[in-house]
Amino acid sequence: MQKLDKSSSGFLLFEVAVAVVILSIGITVVLRSFNSAIAAVKGVRDYTTAMFLLDEKMFQMETDNNLVKEGSFEDEFKKFSWKIDAVPLEKMPLDEIKASIFWGVSGLQNKLLVYTYSDSKYQKAGVSEP
Repeated sequence: MQKLDKSSSGFLLFEVAVAVVILSIGITVVLRSFNSAIAAVKGVRDYTTAMFLLDEKMFQMETDNNLVKEGSFEDEFKKFSWKIDAVPLEKMPLDEIKASIFWGVSGLQNKLLVYTYSDSKYQKAGVSEP
């Protein structure tokens, strides 16, 4: 039989347990960081999609005669809805256009709002203000 020398170095069970705890804490932090990064990427993707969809609706509004519109998108963008209001400004031949797009669940709905100005459609059509 071989006797163990007290001077021989080795790992104790306690040292191994401490190393496992430290490693598991590190892995947990890294995994939570990945989860947060994925959620941030999804949020940015939705925001970018909303910007492009709003740009499309603003272009359609320029070519349309209706000053107030609202609705939702179809197919892959069905979680997005929009509303565009145009109000003529007093003493100026311009319309103030307020364009909004909404997405998300009802409790946590996101909103993108853009204000712009355009030639007054009321003045072009010769119609008095509503």
